Amino acid sequence: MQKNFIIKICLLVFLGIFIVSQFMIGSVQKKDEIASFDRASAVSIKDFQDHLMFQVDNIENYLKKKLTRKEIEELGLMKYVLDDLTHKSLLHKFSEDLKLQFSEDYLIKQMKKIPAFLNKENVFDISLFQKILENQGKNESDFLNIIDKNLKCQTVVSLISKPLFFPDMLVKNTSLAMLESRIVDVFSLDLNQKIFPDFVFGEYSQEDLKKFYNSHKDNFLLKERRSVNYIVLPRKRSEFKITDKMISDYYYSNQEDFLDKKLEDVKKDIKSILDKQFVDIYQDDFFENLRSEIFDLPEEQQNIDFLSNKYSLAKQNIASKTFEEFSVDQNPMIRNLTEQIFELESENVINTIDLKDKIVIFEIYDIKRENYKNFDDVEQEILDNFKKNFLINFNLNRFKQIHSKNLEDQIWIKNLNVDKNVKLFRIYKDTDNKDLLKYPKELVREIFSVYDANQYTKIIKKSSYVYFAHVRSIQYDNTHQEQFNYNDLSKNIESLFNQALLEELMTILTKQDNIIFNYKAMQKVLDQYS
Repeated sequence: MQKNFIIKICLLVFLGIFIVSQFMIGSVQKKDEIASFDRASAVSIKDFQDHLMFQVDNIENYLKKKLTRKEIEELGLMKYVLDDLTHKSLLHKFSEDLKLQFSEDYLIKQMKKIPAFLNKENVFDISLFQKILENQGKNESDFLNIIDKNLKCQTVVSLISKPLFFPDMLVKNTSLAMLESRIVDVFSLDLNQKIFPDFVFGEYSQEDLKKFYNSHKDNFLLKERRSVNYIVLPRKRSEFKITDKMISDYYYSNQEDFLDKKLEDVKKDIKSILDKQFVDIYQDDFFENLRSEIFDLPEEQQNIDFLSNKYSLAKQNIASKTFEEFSVDQNPMIRNLTEQIFELESENVINTIDLKDKIVIFEIYDIKRENYKNFDDVEQEILDNFKKNFLINFNLNRFKQIHSKNLEDQIWIKNLNVDKNVKLFRIYKDTDNKDLLKYPKELVREIFSVYDANQYTKIIKKSSYVYFAHVRSIQYDNTHQEQFNYNDLSKNIESLFNQALLEELMTILTKQDNIIFNYKAMQKVLDQYS
């Protein structure tokens, strides 16, 4: 009971960990949402776009090179930004639920420490403060409300500023676990191979094949295929220049986004934001004008052939591909079209998609709907699958028999793949852990879950292989104990404990707040990077 109570308190306290004082995000637009909640504030496409741009710019400045679309994906920036923004929305709602209160005197005192309001002598300048408020169209009360909101978030964070206490015994036991190694024999079997000499494929009837066909119909499914005609219109971009006045106006109009930074420190970031806003406005206007022109045409002219002739652009073709084949096409433009192509319900319907440097107009000219292969047409394929399934089941049952009995007394053990006397380290020496990469992580987890030596793990199935391990001995390598700094280890334990609590908590909060993601919109943001 006491343990559960402590965990609940920890979860409550740790709610504040993700709240940070970063204000590079614009206000939420009710439309165009990346993520929406039942209670927390929605995350707008602009929020997501600006925050991703901020992260990309930081990395590009550090690396001194432009990031490609592929590099942004590989770095996991999309997931990082999405998690960061959704966590902040959920946790900010919690900070409001706490109903923290600050006096007006305290808020004013904190406001006077904001760098944007300090003169060259680092003293609060009332005239500068009033000018900023005037540029923003805000009064003192509005600004105090912003500070009040931010301070409440910071107060939640302060609840975890003092580290939790972890007993020396816990730290010692953790260090022992990090020094632990295990000697194991790993047994494996490829279920698709004829391994055992007594295997015999038994008799079967036509009725057996039909039963197999009906119970495995998905193996004989013909996926939907679509054929597409399309033309590509390259986009022209108007020239424009971002002036110092535009940067200054944006800074003072969005002062709450830059509370801790002076104008000179954020000029580059603001220029990127303004540049992107100009491009967005131009693209939206261009796209809408084109769409209007197309759909104002008489119905008989709303086809690819007519538009191809009008714009003197070559008609291109993609013939009879599945969703999966479209989505892995070598041409990134075709990959971007996949979802739109398969959303259309009928043929010969004109549609458009707006990409970063082009507009694609396409129509579906043929749809072969999903259906199952006829039994009579694929009887040989059914028989091949039936035999393969029979072999897999035979091998799996034999493997289970070997696992359940004393290995040394079985004649079938010699037919398995066996890696004997493999030494696996739990954590501390990565260079000696190369053998870990040979085995599924589920098997490794089972190996280190066995408490005593001379025990067997449960069977693990991965792809067409099955595994189990015999843990022969458990050892502790004390020669490496001097590598550990117990103070650092204690901090690492605290960090891991905090992280585990937070991950579980964010999962719970997300489910409770019924979060809905707009993955198409996120993909569109990513597509703006070449």
